[in-house]
Amino acid sequence: MNRLEKMGKKNKPRKTCNSAPVPARELPVGVCINMSICQDFLRLKNYCSLKHLGEPVVKTIPILTNKVKHFTCKIQVGEVAANDPTHRAQTVEDAVNHVARLTLDKLRQDAFRAREKSMYSASNCDQKTLLDRISKILVMSETGFRSSKVEEIYLASYREKLPLDWFTFAMGCDVFETLSPISAIIGLAPKFELPALELPFGTVWNVVVTAIEDTDKVWVQFTDAGYSDLIYSMLHEVKNAVDANAIGFGMTKVHTGSILLARLSNSLTRVKVLVADSNRASCEMIDLGGTMMISLEDLTHLPYTCRKLAPQALLVKLHGVEHFANLDPKIVEVTRQLMNIVFSALHKQEANERPSVVLYTFGTTEGKSVNSALVDDIANNLYKPGFELASCGQVIVSHAASEMEICVQTQPVVVSWLYKELTAACINANILQEDKPTFMPVDTMYVIIVNNGDNKFEPFLYKRGLLLEIKKAALCTMTLVFLVDTGETIWVPENRIRNFPSCPFDFTQILPQATKCLLGGYEEQIPLTFEQLKHLEMSRCTVNLRVLSYDGSHKLPLVQIAP
Repeated sequence: MNRLEKMGKKNKPRKTCNSAPVPARELPVGVCINMSICQDFLRLKNYCSLKHLGEPVVKTIPILTNKVKHFTCKIQVGEVAANDPTHRAQTVEDAVNHVARLTLDKLRQDAFRAREKSMYSASNCDQKTLLDRISKILVMSETGFRSSKVEEIYLASYREKLPLDWFTFAMGCDVFETLSPISAIIGLAPKFELPALELPFGTVWNVVVTAIEDTDKVWVQFTDAGYSDLIYSMLHEVKNAVDANAIGFGMTKVHTGSILLARLSNSLTRVKVLVADSNRASCEMIDLGGTMMISLEDLTHLPYTCRKLAPQALLVKLHGVEHFANLDPKIVEVTRQLMNIVFSALHKQEANERPSVVLYTFGTTEGKSVNSALVDDIANNLYKPGFELASCGQVIVSHAASEMEICVQTQPVVVSWLYKELTAACINANILQEDKPTFMPVDTMYVIIVNNGDNKFEPFLYKRGLLLEIKKAALCTMTLVFLVDTGETIWVPENRIRNFPSCPFDFTQILPQATKCLLGGYEEQIPLTFEQLKHLEMSRCTVNLRVLSYDGSHKLPLVQIAP
């Protein structure tokens, strides 16, 4: 190597890094540490000597940050290691003292747990009780616990140790699963479900209606002895365990989908958590039917013996009546007259869907069904009475004829349901390919086929219209119709008129949903312009309505609206 090469190597700039740590170096005890100011480390060293734990091994790591040198430290005693990466000490002695205190605390805690554990004997309870106790521990965490944590909680809760083979025994049950085999994390099986309910043979069932939330959410129980005896015997066993204080209630946290035991006012039942907060949970009563809000204080883990029985309440829908679902609370009240009555149910299973049933008087499946009678009851008693605006309330402006005359809808959900069901019935019947009625008397309600603008997916809308006038023209015959659900009066060609298709209910029996009104009360507020009224019609937003005067059907009601 010549002289120039030596000079170049000598003057070569050194690589520096402000954030990367310098490689750790082991400090021999007593060499690089000022023993006079490392009192915490000396205490640790004396403790290790007294307990025969071996010499503590110290590693310091100098770190250069923004040209300021700091120190961190790691101390290991046997299998116990401690460090604090967030602590930045200005001297080596401060870093060693800080981590020495952490190491000493950790060693003392381990010694305390070992001494406490040695004071108790192994549990000698039966297998069923052991499984219930483990379930109660694991239900506290959705992600499970390490096996050592389970042993620690069990010891603190029951003042006895788990058997040595408890982990192998628990893994042999279908209630638990190993969430992480490497770290031995055990938890309640997330995919664990109760056995499926075995349905009776045949298409006719004997059922009792136990809960109704809507026409498409009805819960039934089978009345055969083979079903009712099982649930009562299981709950009787659980009640005896509760009375003996073997099962305690009160939970701090529950998880969605968990199957738990609930304490009601005078009974016990199994529930499935649908949604929960810190104080209560919305639960499905899997044996009784229906849903209920239950306080966490009235919930507890489900005993192992209660997991072997399938849910005893079957969720079904009423065939031909499910169309009225999510429509009106009054319909639910009419439907609830079926509660706690035993019926013969004709089962109509649909692929991958909720079972659909037709109810009959108990003991027969002939004659008029309960479902048909319920449809008639809904149509005749809910929509047939005279339609009258309430004195005040919220409505939707369905049509603005002028600055003084509008049409409003008080039940927009009914209108949406009507359009949906009428469209489905017309498409299924393919009425576009049918001919117009041969005889069309005026003042009769028909299906009116209306263009839907540029919508390529739904080019036509199907609406209910009252025929007012027929006028023959040179090219085609035009008809004047009044759309009873929006309040519009339009001219349409006669080939756009059809009879109503066959359906489980009669669309003509449902009352018109649009009511004509006159606007008034302008001495109290600035009148809305016609453009503003048309904007309310197009946006279909809710407005507040107040009736100023109303005289039945003799004249239009005088109303006042405010967006």
